[in-house]
Amino acid sequence: MTNSLTIAVEAVIETNDHQARPFIDGKDWLGPEFLGLDPPMLKAEFLAEDGRDIIVGRCRCGIVECSNRSVEIRRTEGSVHWSAPGANGPVFDAAQYDAEVARFVHDTSWETVGRAAEREIERLFRGTTIRRFKFDWVSTRHREGWITLSYSKGDRQRLLKFRWDGVSVADAIDQAKAFRAQRFPDQKGGD
Repeated sequence: MTNSLTIAVEAVIETNDHQARPFIDGKDWLGPEFLGLDPPMLKAEFLAEDGRDIIVGRCRCGIVECSNRSVEIRRTEGSVHWSAPGANGPVFDAAQYDAEVARFVHDTSWETVGRAAEREIERLFRGTTIRRFKFDWVSTRHREGWITLSYSKGDRQRLLKFRWDGVSVADAIDQAKAFRAQRFPDQKGGD
């Protein structure tokens, strides 16, 4: 008998983000001990699966590095097996599993205007650098009316900010393009 995977997304007020939680046969697989990953992070985990362990849950404090829940994914002909350290996990029909992962990866219905703006702006700044500091992430959630870009090198971080109207993805993209042209005129990057 195989199990069925569903991935649900919901807002998390305490961490000012969202969580994507795996449900197995309709039951929350992470339980109360873990938060789900922020959806873009879980998407990246699934897209980079290639036979390695992936992280599917994070500490209740919201920080992945603090404590996480990982699964090893093994594929056989027609099935996908999850196993966690010290335990066998569910077995999925590969077609159902792959269809649910694909649905989740392409789903943007959970996004607020700010999260949609972050997704679009991330594409514009991907690959840019500031004196060997590499682009990491974008957020509209740090300060109302501002978009924050994070660049890091080792354990050092630089933040850049620019304004937007806070209500329109189109305005966020326009402001991001203007900021990028001014701040990174000679750099390639983005899609």
